Amino acid sequence: MLRIVAHGLVYGITLLARPSPSMATEPESVRSEVSASAAADLPQADASLPTAELTTPVTPTPIVVHSVGAALGAMDLHERDEYLTPFVRRGWLFAAAASYERATGRSTQDVRLAFSTGGLDSSTHAAGGNVYLGRIAYAYRGAVAGWNVGGNPITVLLGGGLSTFLSYDTVPVVPNTNWYGADRTWYWSHAIDLHAGVDYSMPQQSVALRLTTPAIRLVARPTTGHHFSPRNDSVQDDSFIKAAAGGELEAPWSSPVLGMEIETRRQLTTDLALTATFTFSFFSSETPLAMRSYANNLVVGVQWSPL
Repeated sequence: MLRIVAHGLVYGITLLARPSPSMATEPESVRSEVSASAAADLPQADASLPTAELTTPVTPTPIVVHSVGAALGAMDLHERDEYLTPFVRRGWLFAAAASYERATGRSTQDVRLAFSTGGLDSSTHAAGGNVYLGRIAYAYRGAVAGWNVGGNPITVLLGGGLSTFLSYDTVPVVPNTNWYGADRTWYWSHAIDLHAGVDYSMPQQSVALRLTTPAIRLVARPTTGHHFSPRNDSVQDDSFIKAAAGGELEAPWSSPVLGMEIETRRQLTTDLALTATFTFSFFSSETPLAMRSYANNLVVGVQWSPL
């Protein structure tokens, strides 16, 4: 009897110690339910919110300012052209200018046109006459250095450009010298220019200094060189328009040319600025005879920036 009871206790303990199939699978199901419950309790991403993406940094595009300008003023011209007369002639001329400019924070490009005309007189001889001056030029200048003075930036610029300059002169001659009643000469210059400048910018105003000189230039002048001579009658058969396509190279050190410009701008509105520009110019030539000329030019106008 006791042996039977003992066997029954062993058998019962064995059954209790053996895991049932349902108990064996229960932990996995419990883990799944816990995982699902935990996932449901986590905050869900709002589809309406932007998602963060890894992007390559983009360099901001420089602000480009386009502007056009026009100005009127006067020029004080002094000239000695031995082709026409050995005497110095001088006079006040009407001056006009127009420009287009494209500027960024690091460079400027501009196209400029200038025109002047008027009469010239000589204090030592009755050698008057008229003169016509014209110039078209393109320039590019890039910033090479800069610093702040009084909280305002100063920028140093260097660059180059192209230019064409024309001076067309007439002077009366004694009767019967030639059928035209006057002698005439011209000075064509086509140049590759060097540019240097300094810009000083303030909140509502700016001041700029510009220096220009040719690195190489082609100069065209009349082929004869006898002032007040009947032989100048042959010049009337020449065309100064055709002469623009010819010329000879003149070295900068033998026939110097220099331009200096000081320009100030005062902002009137967001798009409009008042400008005043003073220019000093000196140019010379040795073909066929010596010619020297310098001019002081002052024009006042407006600069409009529509974009």
